[in-house]
Amino acid sequence: MKLADLLHQDVVVDAMQATDATQAIDELLARLVSTGRLRETDRARAREIVLARERSMSTGIGHGVAIPHGTVPGLDGVLGALGRSTGGIEFAALDGNPVHIVVLVLVGESAYRQHIRTLAIVSRLLNSASLRAQLLQATEPASMMRAIEAEESSGSRLNQAL
Repeated sequence: MKLADLLHQDVVVDAMQATDATQAIDELLARLVSTGRLRETDRARAREIVLARERSMSTGIGHGVAIPHGTVPGLDGVLGALGRSTGGIEFAALDGNPVHIVVLVLVGESAYRQHIRTLAIVSRLLNSASLRAQLLQATEPASMMRAIEAEESSGSRLNQAL
């Protein structure tokens, strides 16, 4: 699986309004609901699960990146949304810096292996300083997706490692 397979232009929020982790998670959940990828009836449960995970340990992994995630009962497969904040979001990141790129990952209970693999893919991909810079400089969701697709198809260390 590639990140570009999980994300689509319609679930990319290129100008997040959030200033903290809770708002960021809410904003990305709202995008998943508004695009029909997440049922409205699953939103509250998904929110509760992701925020509980966030309270146990921040998903701000450093370098301006956060990957909030959770396993949601009743969900089929894996869902994702990408957000970008130019102002930065307080996420209690490991390096203490604000987050500018947020990838929300929701996984159904039967997709545990896929959950771990997806988190590894996202983490490794966003470890690329070049990709992070491209995502921050992109002018629209389509160009953000093109940057991800180019990084994934470049034969980078991510593709070699997986």
